[in-house]
Amino acid sequence: MVRLQRRCGALAALTWLLAACAAPAAPAAAPAAPPAAAVASPTGAALAAPPVPIKVRQGLVGSLGDGPILIALDRGYFAEVGLDVEDNRFDAATRMMQPLAAGQLDVVSAALTAGLFNAFARDIDVRVVGDRGVESKGHGYNAIVARQDLWESGAIRSLADLRGRKVGAAGYQAGSLIALQLGMALEAQGMRLDDLDLVDITLPDTNAALANHTLDGAVQIEPLVALGLANNLFTVLMRSDEMSPDLQSALILYAAGFARDQRDAGRRWMTAYLRGVRDYVDAFTRDRGRDAVVESLARQTTVKDPNVYRLIVPSYMNPNGYVNVETLVGAQDWFGSHGYIPQKVDIPALVDRQFADYAVSVLGEYR
Repeated sequence: MVRLQRRCGALAALTWLLAACAAPAAPAAAPAAPPAAAVASPTGAALAAPPVPIKVRQGLVGSLGDGPILIALDRGYFAEVGLDVEDNRFDAATRMMQPLAAGQLDVVSAALTAGLFNAFARDIDVRVVGDRGVESKGHGYNAIVARQDLWESGAIRSLADLRGRKVGAAGYQAGSLIALQLGMALEAQGMRLDDLDLVDITLPDTNAALANHTLDGAVQIEPLVALGLANNLFTVLMRSDEMSPDLQSALILYAAGFARDQRDAGRRWMTAYLRGVRDYVDAFTRDRGRDAVVESLARQTTVKDPNVYRLIVPSYMNPNGYVNVETLVGAQDWFGSHGYIPQKVDIPALVDRQFADYAVSVLGEYR
């Protein structure tokens, strides 16, 4: 345990990345020259790279939730399909929406928050084109935790025992994903967010607050959940796959102009991205090529110790890229009914699955 604690303790300085946890026209002309590289489908079809790489400007936080994008970058998948990807990192997902609306970004990796729905309602012209995280069974990336001494004494053994206690919930005042998931979990048991003494605290500060007994419980995310468990700071009461089953918790967004005017580039980006998703899913759900995937993630993220990847509960992405529209509608309804968003939008009208359809036609359906 001491050795494990030393490994995990090294993560404490690395968790700044986790502070965020923020109608198409006709297709473009086909490439005019033979490719230098191509992605072949099981049926022998290929996505040929153009003679001059196409520039695509993407925005992401760069946390482990962006793992498939980072794998695709590290393994050269975007370059193989003829893209020159400009990788822009942000400290919060919400900070990417204005550059996306202004045409300064083409692709964004976004978390499900009230701010995202408010951006949609402000007529920020975007398209929801792919899945970047879904709360699939066994892949609860976030967790409600109880301080270890309170668990051992029997004072906290269930969500009901959190009533009236100080609970850390990063970004809950602004309508974060954490607020949504915690609220759903409480309401399923006849409780409300108001039943807790909520504290809006950053994720990197949450474990320290539990260690010094400032908090009684919290909602925490990986790899900070693994870190806290390894250091005996808390016990997990519930994972996010139980808090909000099958929730579409993160998305890939395209600027509407990019989706409309650069459809070929959008197809290429999605094809390379889904290759990264499939590598990620193979590694963490099938233990196939895991060491090589961990090496890619260690190169692209601040989590450098390979042993940490064996401790975390990984997030899940749909290897075919499709989003769960029904849960997006449900999430918007929840934020609206709790006063986080003043105006709702037609979510299904924003979803454009043509890019995922195309990528699956090239790569084949993942089963």
